[in-house]
Amino acid sequence: MKILFTGASGRLGSRLVPAVHGLGIRCGLLLRPISRLSDEVLALNNLSILRASSEYELINFVKSFDPDVIVHTACNYGLNGESYEEISSVNIDLGLTLIHSLSLIKAKKIFININTALPSDVSPYAKSKHCFSKVCEEFSEKSSGNFQYIDLITHIIYGYSLTSKDFISQTINRCLDNVTDLKLTSGFQKRDFIHIDDVVKAIVLIISKIGDIEQSVRYELGSGIGRPIKEVVKLIHSLTNSQSNLCFGTLAYRIGEPVNLVADNTKLRQLGWLPTTNFEEKIKEMIHGRIENK
Repeated sequence: MKILFTGASGRLGSRLVPAVHGLGIRCGLLLRPISRLSDEVLALNNLSILRASSEYELINFVKSFDPDVIVHTACNYGLNGESYEEISSVNIDLGLTLIHSLSLIKAKKIFININTALPSDVSPYAKSKHCFSKVCEEFSEKSSGNFQYIDLITHIIYGYSLTSKDFISQTINRCLDNVTDLKLTSGFQKRDFIHIDDVVKAIVLIISKIGDIEQSVRYELGSGIGRPIKEVVKLIHSLTNSQSNLCFGTLAYRIGEPVNLVADNTKLRQLGWLPTTNFEEKIKEMIHGRIENK
């Protein structure tokens, strides 16, 4: 089996590629010219890597590598003020080019997409991810069995990286920095936090059982536990011994912000997956990692 990854320099991709490579699977990496791979990924042998600077290069690379599976983790969250066009160029256009490339190979291919559990009206990121997913579903339906689509509806991933702008990392950083006022929403909304180790295990399991999975399927990837944002912040505040003032209610909820967003991971459990990490222990691990690297 050959698997092509996008986003191998990102937090998820940099953990996923070594895990899949360790199974003896040949891996190809599709990167931007400026992407930096982790030392763990760089240490792997027999990787096929393309730093694509044009659509033409991308298409030719996919055709020549001829992957059995594409795992599409690359995305733009829109956290740095990017326009919708910039966000959609990654979250929609890149994926469409990948699908087009696969269609030129004329053989059955499998596409595993990392989607988001956020409703589409919450942000341009969520809207673009759902738009692309809809296209993939329609393409799979019309492919006469040649395009198997697996959509992973992923909840909030946390763990390891403290340089990213995800909610957990940012809260830990601000609490450890003792910012005077930590401005927050009321924090009553419940969210499902899934550790990156459990995400990697789920994707590896899906790959290992790919022959038993239906043509087009959605899996909700989350712990199945809803944690109020307020309680998560208070836990981090306590574990960091922070002097910051927790200013709950000073920020408004986003338009379309769901009150309760928790994964129904029944399908993944039926496949043989279980989340195994302890939330509080992993938060402590992240805090200690930040202190050690400060």
